[in-house]
Amino acid sequence: MKKLLFIILTFSTLCANAQYLTTHAKNIDCKEVAGVYYYLPRTTMKIQFTIQETMQHIGPFAEYAQTLLGTKDYISEEKKVVEIKNVSVETMSETDPNAVFFVYNDEKSREQGSFKFIFEGNGVISGFGIDNVIDNNNNENIFMYDSAPDIEEVKFIDFIADEEEDEDEFEGAPKKLTKEDKARMAVEKITKIRTAYFELISGFQEVNYGSSIVDMQNRLKELEYEYLSLFKGKKSVITYQKTVFITPEKTMLGNETVIAKIIDNEGFASPNVKGGEGVKLSFQTDNLSKHVKEISRDDIENGVFSNKLFYRIPEQVKMKLTFKNKTIFETNMVISQFGNFVLIPMNNYKLVFDSENGSIKSISK
Repeated sequence: MKKLLFIILTFSTLCANAQYLTTHAKNIDCKEVAGVYYYLPRTTMKIQFTIQETMQHIGPFAEYAQTLLGTKDYISEEKKVVEIKNVSVETMSETDPNAVFFVYNDEKSREQGSFKFIFEGNGVISGFGIDNVIDNNNNENIFMYDSAPDIEEVKFIDFIADEEEDEDEFEGAPKKLTKEDKARMAVEKITKIRTAYFELISGFQEVNYGSSIVDMQNRLKELEYEYLSLFKGKKSVITYQKTVFITPEKTMLGNETVIAKIIDNEGFASPNVKGGEGVKLSFQTDNLSKHVKEISRDDIENGVFSNKLFYRIPEQVKMKLTFKNKTIFETNMVISQFGNFVLIPMNNYKLVFDSENGSIKSISK
């Protein structure tokens, strides 16, 4: 549970005619002017990918799969195939270092003016002119977690020694088997296993094995798979999570941004590596904030505003993730920093701000 830390700042006695001045924090020397700093929030995103890696392992007798088994269904090269199996997205808020402001009394009312601010623990404004804000949020702490994949060693059945027990007719020594000799012996073993399985299920042996017949069948099938894998090869699969944190910028609107890469035979990688296929993030907006007159960046950073506070109207966007030109995730969300800055009067008003996106939740006198 994320606990909000409320800091209530109160200066002298309340005076309805006090003059408050608001400016960008970079314009103030706090050693010369007493006042209050406050932040607006910005939106960050936590994108978690579930990655599946399938490793293909060549069987030791793969070269004889067609000639001795008569099959083309076998692994002919060592390869790792990387897939995105699932995507989840969460939004969070943090202080926006580009939206920090300073509020102070002018010289005439500095001795008699007062004001009350309520902040989150990170300095984001959540209220003005009120004594408290009820916390209706129920957010758990966020952790970055990348699970380490469990890599299982793949082994093939070792069914025969390098040397046959029969003696060589000329030298009187054990005969050395070639790789093809071993492959042929493996095929003979597969044939015997299949014959035993047929006789078991057909009742050829005329023996009542009872419930144990199921275990016997399964064991024969497992043996058949192990011997076939000597020719056809094996696959092993691992699954793990990778998490990417993104702080969207306005320049990303209407554009695609590569946030990660998937590289076969390697895995999940950062967007800066060479090669691979990019996972692309994009935002589209109906631009509802176009109806709100935007304050210029120059005015925001250099202006001084009397009896007003900055807040922000966040922008509603459609967020989309694509991979190999296919959409793998999309949703609607609110991005604070895509919206416009707005000014609201301070005097005689009680204001409650949304500390997650910087908008106004309520206004009263």
